[in-house]
Amino acid sequence: MGDRVRGTLRTPESSTDLLSQVTAELEGTTNIVDIHATDTSPDRAAQIANAFAADYRRLQPAVERAQFEQALAALPPSQRTGTTARDLQSAIATRDAGRDRDTGGHRAKLAILAKTLLDAVIALFVGGLVGLLAAIGLELFDRTIRDDEEAATWRACQASG
Repeated sequence: MGDRVRGTLRTPESSTDLLSQVTAELEGTTNIVDIHATDTSPDRAAQIANAFAADYRRLQPAVERAQFEQALAALPPSQRTGTTARDLQSAIATRDAGRDRDTGGHRAKLAILAKTLLDAVIALFVGGLVGLLAAIGLELFDRTIRDDEEAATWRACQASG
């Protein structure tokens, strides 16, 4: 993992030096890992921790699949057709399906971005239209006297009415 992260960061530091700057700890019984890196630069520490986290995310599905395959292989022959075996096979298939979905992740993100952009354009158009109609309505029903001529007209109407 250190060599891959070293390549990602394009750093002259050795893998051993990078690994000495990082600590990782599992959260309980989950696959969530807290990764902490130390460096003289906070930005550099964040880059190192993020690079290790990205590599972990990339490797995790393969590790989980291997664990399920090992558990399946460790079952006694009499249990390889039972519920436990089916559950393990289902877990392996689920991991494979997740991997296949991940390969199309960029397309999904682009589709979401396009929909969000379209929604924003529609919202701006509808908002502008509602604002324009509100302005026209307020102007039509505004009974405020704006100048002396309107005041004279209003007084004349009052006197005749």
